[in-house]
Amino acid sequence: MEAGLILIAALVVGIVVWRSVRTVHNAGWFVAKASGALFDLGLDVKRLPPSANEKFFREGRAAFEATKNRPTTNRYNPKLFAMAFFVWYGVEYKLVDQKAFLREGVLADSIRIMRKWAKSEPELHGPVELHVKTVFQCLYDSFEAMSAPKNTILTAQLRLLEIMKDSEPAT
Repeated sequence: MEAGLILIAALVVGIVVWRSVRTVHNAGWFVAKASGALFDLGLDVKRLPPSANEKFFREGRAAFEATKNRPTTNRYNPKLFAMAFFVWYGVEYKLVDQKAFLREGVLADSIRIMRKWAKSEPELHGPVELHVKTVFQCLYDSFEAMSAPKNTILTAQLRLLEIMKDSEPAT
């Protein structure tokens, strides 16, 4: 009798441990996929300032945990999280460290990349266009505020408009 209770208790503990390890692994997988998507957008998680890095991992795990029990087709897409984080860091965050960006022109390039994702994954279309609009407006306004010759500003704005036109939204 006592041996049976010990066996049942050990089995319960084993299931709890297995479940928690499996969850950490899946949350880790989600964060790794989001990190890869950020890298595609031109942002290296390893180069983020500590506060932004902590936010990425904390919110990535939370995003996974919030949707892990949904059917697979209704879980949070790592690319959605990556896009939201990218826009937050590149547009809204006030303590940006430029070293975290992998190349020049990352914000403008992100428009093409996000729209490419939306073409291959139609469920991303709505969020992509919201993020593209935010990036576009930020860049357009920052060009307007530049202390440069008007011709230089207009050239930069026209180039941005070309990127918007060339990458056309998914339909």
